[in-house]
Amino acid sequence: MNRKLLEYRPDIEALTGPAMSLGRAMSSAADERRHAAELLERIDDGELEAYLVELIDRAGAPPDRSVRRALASTLGHAARRVFRYGSTTPAAVASRIFGLELEGLSQEDQTFEIARHFVRFASDAAHRAGRIERTGSPVPDARRALTSAARVLAPGLLPASAGKDRSTGVWFRRANELVVVNP
Repeated sequence: MNRKLLEYRPDIEALTGPAMSLGRAMSSAADERRHAAELLERIDDGELEAYLVELIDRAGAPPDRSVRRALASTLGHAARRVFRYGSTTPAAVASRIFGLELEGLSQEDQTFEIARHFVRFASDAAHRAGRIERTGSPVPDARRALTSAARVLAPGLLPASAGKDRSTGVWFRRANELVVVNP
């Protein structure tokens, strides 16, 4: 065997840079997996909102307690929507809500991946809630943070009309009706 190949150690800038974020990325992925496992346990135990408050606190919660509670409540509704399968498979849920393709995985692994992405979404919403300008009412503040996080990480949770400009499109009037050609 060629010794030069065995002794070859290239310098990789990403690993030698000042941030050296490899360790942090691995610990955050491990934290994400741990939180996903806890989320799946708590959904079954009926302690979902209490767990979501803990998750929001760990993720850099907004300073206002009422915003935290409103965010946990709204995330609880979203989690129930995500993890309520009915007749659909987890892969269909993941594809529709998170844009994931999980076809080669077992149903348990699919559910775990959905939980990981939900934890990522919830953490991002908590970060956003901590940075948004307060309106004085906690529920709209929580919904704004969730909507902005969902646009990036969970677009399937948004209503079909969210993000569309309702002032554009092709329409015409027929008698007393407006007919919209491309809603």
